[in-house]
Formats: sequence, structure tokens, C-alpha cells
Amino acid sequence: MERRSATGLPPAWLSIGSGLLLVPFLWVTLWTFGQTLAAATVQGAFWRSPPVWWFHIGLLLWSITFGGLRGPALTWLYVFAHEWTHVIFTILCGGRILAWPEVTSRGGHILASKTNHLIALSPYVFPFYSVLIACVFFGLRPWVDLGTTGEWIFYAAIGFTWGFHIVYTACMLWEVQSDLTRNGRFFSLIWIFLVNVLVLAALVLLAAPGIEPQAFFSQWWRNLFSARDWVERVL
Repeated sequence: MERRSATGLPPAWLSIGSGLLLVPFLWVTLWTFGQTLAAATVQGAFWRSPPVWWFHIGLLLWSITFGGLRGPALTWLYVFAHEWTHVIFTILCGGRILAWPEVTSRGGHILASKTNHLIALSPYVFPFYSVLIACVFFGLRPWVDLGTTGEWIFYAAIGFTWGFHIVYTACMLWEVQSDLTRNGRFFSLIWIFLVNVLVLAALVLLAAPGIEPQAFFSQWWRNLFSARDWVERVL
């Protein structure tokens, strides 16, 4: 007998339907992000900004590292981040950790008192090492004069670790992951893509000059209504 959800629908149908509902938001977010980058490129200040330069230097260093040192050590670092992200979001969602993470280069797992969509998919959208570096940087800054060099190193480290997060997330999505199948693969992939675009947009808004967050969200809202009007005309 086919298993059904609380709504009475087969889980696969519910997953596909939920994913389809997210597609317009993904499209509008990509559209708005592209408009924002295009406007910043025309202004020119965006690409000349030291934070943007050093972020890209960090991405380049990550590419060199991945190409030359890819192997069990990097995989272990990813698995460590993956499992501890589960821990963080389990606690944030009110759950308890029954068995702390076991981490190897071949995989890992934790035992928790609860799970949900956010807990299961959080490692694919939460750049663990980028957040860790940001916490250290902003925690030290009130007490230590890091200077311009310290800020440049920070932006490069964010680029390096964000590249790490994106590349290994993409690699893991090609494999059969219980985190994805549990919530429906189609819905999970759309949700992961959407949130990662939002994270990248947030990094750009925080680091780049001449791009105001309020303007980005206002444009996003206008694009959402433009997309709605287009759908109404087509239908």
C-alpha cells in the first residue's frame, strides 16, 4: 500500500507540489540578483571594491586547493561541518542530541531526539566554516585592531570557505542522500538552490559598496508582482 502524508496525498506528490510552489520564488530571486549585479557592474565600484577582490582571491585559492589536495582530509572536514550543522539546528529547533557526531572521511551520523525539514537540509545551505570565521572575526574586532590586512584576510577566508561549502554541497547532491530523499528530492533541491542564492546575495549586499539591501528587497518585491502579472496574462 502506498504511504500517504497527513494531507492524504502520497509524499512524492506533496514533495513535487511544494517544490513547484518554490520555483517562482527561486526565479524571482535569481532575476533580482542578476539585476543587482548588472547595475553594480555598470557603476564599476562593485568590482573595484577590495572586499569583492579578496573574496574572489579566496575562491581562487579554494579552486587550487580542491584541485591539488582533494581527498580524504577535505572530505573529513566536510563531513565534520555537515554533522555539526545538524547538531546546531537540532538544538535551535528544540531537540536534544542523544549521541554526538561520529565523523570519518567516509561519512558520519548523529542521533537526535527530533528531525524536521530544516534540520535535515541545513548542512546544504549553512556555510559552517564561513559562519565560524565570521564569528571569530567579529568577536575579535572590538578587542583587537585587525587593520586593513586583517579585513582582507577575512574576506579571502570567507571566499575560500564559501567555495568549500558550495563545491562539496554540489558533490553531495549527486549522491543518494537520506537527508534529501526523506523530504523529497525535488523539493529539497529547489529549496537548497533558493537558500544558497539568498546566502550569496546576502554576502554581496554586506560586502559590496553601492548596493543597498533595501533596494534589493524592493526590487525583489516588484519582480514578484511582475512575474505574477506575466503568469496571469499567459493563463
